Amino acid sequence: MPIDSARGCGKIKHQMRNTLSLGVLFFWVSFARAGAPVMELIDVPTAEVLDRYGFDSSFRFYSDGGMLAKTHFGVFPRLNVGFGLDVDGFVGNDAIDLHKPTLNVRFRFFDGQRNLPALALGYDGQGYFFNKETDKYDQREKGLFLAGSGEIIVPDLSLHAGINVYDFTDDHLYGFMGLRYLYHDLVSFNAEWDNIRVGRESRLNAGFGWWITPSFSVEFAGRDLVAASREPERIVRLVHRRFLKRRMTTALAEHTTSFIGFDFEKPVLDLEEQIRVLEKTVLDTPGEGVAQELSDLRLRLEDVRRETYAQLLPWHRVQLARHPRRPYTMDFIERAFTGFIEMHGDRHFADDKAIVGGPAYLDGRPVVVIGHQKGRSLQDSMARNFGMPHPEGYRKALRLMRMAAKFGAPIITFIDTAGAYPGIGAEERGQATAIAENMREMSQFNVPILCCVIGEGGSGGALALGVADRILMMENAYYSVISPEGCASILYHDAAKAPEAARALKITATDLKQLGVIDEIVPEPLGGAHRDVDVSIASVKEALVRHLAEVRLLPPAGLLQKRYEKFRAIGRFSTIGTGKSPVVRKKKNKPAE
Repeated sequence: MPIDSARGCGKIKHQMRNTLSLGVLFFWVSFARAGAPVMELIDVPTAEVLDRYGFDSSFRFYSDGGMLAKTHFGVFPRLNVGFGLDVDGFVGNDAIDLHKPTLNVRFRFFDGQRNLPALALGYDGQGYFFNKETDKYDQREKGLFLAGSGEIIVPDLSLHAGINVYDFTDDHLYGFMGLRYLYHDLVSFNAEWDNIRVGRESRLNAGFGWWITPSFSVEFAGRDLVAASREPERIVRLVHRRFLKRRMTTALAEHTTSFIGFDFEKPVLDLEEQIRVLEKTVLDTPGEGVAQELSDLRLRLEDVRRETYAQLLPWHRVQLARHPRRPYTMDFIERAFTGFIEMHGDRHFADDKAIVGGPAYLDGRPVVVIGHQKGRSLQDSMARNFGMPHPEGYRKALRLMRMAAKFGAPIITFIDTAGAYPGIGAEERGQATAIAENMREMSQFNVPILCCVIGEGGSGGALALGVADRILMMENAYYSVISPEGCASILYHDAAKAPEAARALKITATDLKQLGVIDEIVPEPLGGAHRDVDVSIASVKEALVRHLAEVRLLPPAGLLQKRYEKFRAIGRFSTIGTGKSPVVRKKKNKPAE
């Protein structure tokens, strides 16, 4: 074959390889949706980055005795910077070959939209296939890469794909693709097709991982599993991921599981601690004097509880509404409903875990239940965005409500959110439109709608689930156009004046019942719903069943008319005249030209 022809064939093959690599990414982009897990795969990088102040460390051990240590820091919301350290002969060898530390950088420049994945650019200094003769990394990591990540088909199933270049001396591009399924945030299953360029260099990898704690996992993997000429490589990786200690805001501190109580509860909490100590003392060394002291303390505790919780200020009720041990929507669903089937996704963009919902039975009657959901742990709170939904969350709720209207099932909503998420991405995807559409559609559904404010009822994020025939509100919840802190910042230019703003806003259940905004106050145990969750949920269930029985008697036309009149009456006030005629200011007529 002539030299020119050989070069021409080689050039064509080279272009075909590059086209294949780019085609893999394009195919994935066409079908994937955004939403990536906070973890790496075996060899395939993802578009996920750590949040600011976060960091992770991983140690990967290879079957040939090598080790790769990596650490990343979240220096900005979308930028991670770290370093890697590669050691040959770390296990099973007398001589350890320690290489120079290398720089790792990753920048997520696109968070995903509609059917497009999240995208990130990254650089791993280890490169590809380390060659001792040239002193270059040639295998450990991906070099310069473009990665995309998104959730597909079912929740927690993520697809990651992209292209990378490992050596700038030529223009060869490699492709990669990986799947990861995370089961209940405990076990992950991974599969990868790596080095997509030519058949002899491509690899199939697979493995699984176990999250022993929310911040520590152990992963086992095999690399190059189907190669006939190479023995598969076994990999063990230890990953530790957490957030750096930083100044905690009030809202974040109240969502931690170590939270004990508020300042105004201190007399009650101190007595409860004394009683716990004495109860342990009675068990260890029983005595008549200790038993009498314990009895006196219990009687005193009841008096202090009544004094503390009898006349709570509006700000105290706001604090109780935010208590991290207060029952959330899923607690109500699990204990007050039966046969619940959670449904996911808005069929447009993604599944928002800040909104949960699906069909269920309430006292034997089919209903569709929807509500805001916060998280208990920090990891769960981040996954659910601290109960602040994105537009896709409200569109998921609307999809479920339309399903309920189609089959004639009553709709029950639980409100517990500080507000809709105000981020740039949420606004770009139509946050305000999603809320407005929910309110419009809820006003026109011809099935009964019941709403219960169980915690925070913040702004439009609450109203998107709040257009109902009957609005119930738990005793220590609040329902407001803005948070007290936000109001204080605007009116007083000082967020520390939130207690004053809470009083002025009239956001407590008692105030809103007097103003006609809500229909019933559901009582809570003394000290808040978290003091006796079962009793609190039973009270809410009884109220829902009772109101649902009343509303179901109305025909569809009468139901819609009553709903219309209810909301038209909100904000209507009558004033007592002073006996003087009101002053009417007349407009001055313009002189004729």
